[in-house]
Amino acid sequence: MVTGFAPRTSSWSNAAAQADDATEFARTLVESGHLTQWQVNRLLSGRGGFTLDKYKLVDKIAAGGMGVILKAWHPEQKRTVAIKVLSGSLLNR
Repeated sequence: MVTGFAPRTSSWSNAAAQADDATEFARTLVESGHLTQWQVNRLLSGRGGFTLDKYKLVDKIAAGGMGVILKAWHPEQKRTVAIKVLSGSLLNR
């Protein structure tokens, strides 16, 4: 897990140089604390979206019929929060 969810100062180029493919590079990024497994899974599936306003999305806590609850980091307040994102289908009711 990303320590303190703050960016690391070490270079990603070392990990990229040692990786033979995207999956190996992704594993290296998780092991080094640059990304969480949830973030890597999103990247490898062609999705991104690691920010929501000022929040840095770190992990998915739960999902259900009303939406999804995400673990996020607020860099200015230096704290971890939970954010509930409602499903778009609820807007049509």
